[in-house]
Amino acid sequence: MQDRERTDTLRTGIMEHRTNLRLPVRRSVQLHFADGIRVHGELRDASFEGAYVRAARMPSELPRGCGRLLLRVCPEGSPGTVDIPVLVVRLDDCGVGVMFGDYGAAAESGLRRLFDDYFA
Repeated sequence: MQDRERTDTLRTGIMEHRTNLRLPVRRSVQLHFADGIRVHGELRDASFEGAYVRAARMPSELPRGCGRLLLRVCPEGSPGTVDIPVLVVRLDDCGVGVMFGDYGAAAESGLRRLFDDYFA
């Protein structure tokens, strides 16, 4: 295990494992947690299983429990935001890696739309 991975795992207590390729998509996002913590950032890469969100200001700690990712799947100024349950799997100085929880048809459709835009 690389030193950075080990450090991230120690900070979050969770090991990240990927099975899908992440695409370098860019969209504004918000992460919301039950205790009121909000992280505003930019999606840097995503798959149907998870994403990495880069944020200018990261809290020193995030809850180990679940949160919500509010993701704009349409260009800015257009309607089209999906709400996806997430679990924090990695936290570093620049952002947070999240694994998606069970999401419904609307969120899946939104993610497909986001990836379709990437390949357009």
